[in-house]
Amino acid sequence: MVETALIYAHGRGGEPVFGKSLLQRNLELCAKAGISRFFIACNGAPRASVRHTLGSFRNRADVVLLDSFAEGNWQRFGLAASAPCVTFEGNLIFTGDQLGRLLQQYSSGQQRVVRLASTGGDASAGLSVGVLADLLDQADHANVLGAAASLAGLLPFALDGRADDPSEAERRIGITLRHETAWKDGFLAHHLDRRISWRIALMLARTNITPNQVTVANTALGLCAAALIALAGYWPPLIGTLLLLISVTIDGVDGELARIKLAQSEFGGRLDAVTDSLVNFATFVGVAIAAYRMGGPLYPKLFGVFMVGCVVCAATAYWVYKTRAQDSLSLLEKLTSRDFVYGILPFALLGRMDLLMWAAVIGSFIFPVLLWSLTIWRPKANRQ
Repeated sequence: MVETALIYAHGRGGEPVFGKSLLQRNLELCAKAGISRFFIACNGAPRASVRHTLGSFRNRADVVLLDSFAEGNWQRFGLAASAPCVTFEGNLIFTGDQLGRLLQQYSSGQQRVVRLASTGGDASAGLSVGVLADLLDQADHANVLGAAASLAGLLPFALDGRADDPSEAERRIGITLRHETAWKDGFLAHHLDRRISWRIALMLARTNITPNQVTVANTALGLCAAALIALAGYWPPLIGTLLLLISVTIDGVDGELARIKLAQSEFGGRLDAVTDSLVNFATFVGVAIAAYRMGGPLYPKLFGVFMVGCVVCAATAYWVYKTRAQDSLSLLEKLTSRDFVYGILPFALLGRMDLLMWAAVIGSFIFPVLLWSLTIWRPKANRQ
């Protein structure tokens, strides 16, 4: 396991990226990846100026400032030449997902050193993982180096002195969020919602708005949409459906904002999951009430049948998660995404919430069969 980071301090380590210095941001990403020791080579810069860029990592015992990575310097702190390390060269911007993939590629044991090169700015910058001796022996890199694929060709990005570097780096971080979640997003979520949501998240990241505040506000919007659908008639359900589509788009913003601000938390993830379920339930309650107002007492009974179907769906999804999560988690995430909301729009345009109730009942029993079949018969090579 890689527990040590070697970081070359450069002149732009104090550059603000979403309100945090570049160096502090990189240290936080390392800490989230399980790295617990940080050695920073000042490379001629005054230690006081480097320490100033550390932010919340300032004065921590696990952060050591060195004049350089000369052998005598790192040996004093018990670092062995065979110690696996990650090293950052240049004023580099990257994501936690990229660092995690790089560490995973190295752990496969196929290369002694794995390097992820900068895709813009300073072309000589990059992230590397390997044993300390290999990382510091630049002359031998040609013989031990394995290249890691960048994320959509956008990151990592290295600041190289241009005035627009920080804003370009932030833009690239925002765009890559779409690609980080592609494995679990439904088709419409990836190709439509994410094209809008990352731009909203990028704007909010430059404010004091928190991801949990976005979650709560979007939940209120979703519940209002469900209430409008329940009013029946023509225009209230149609307006409610349109608001629901807006809510679905914003649904991705809280997670993207959390990753941009490095503010992910277990509570935030649970809050998002609970509120999504609450809005989904309220939506179908609204549909059932609208159908009842249009078609009479049959529809509350249909809603009861629908709830039975939902229990079967939940049980099937739980079985897939527990028994085949390694192979089918991507499939499960895609099939349980909120793409279904787009299917409400045609019924709203026709003014037929009663037909939507029938479709929901039928779909609640088709879905578990489809999920089970795709999980069982999915070719093993395609399970990502």
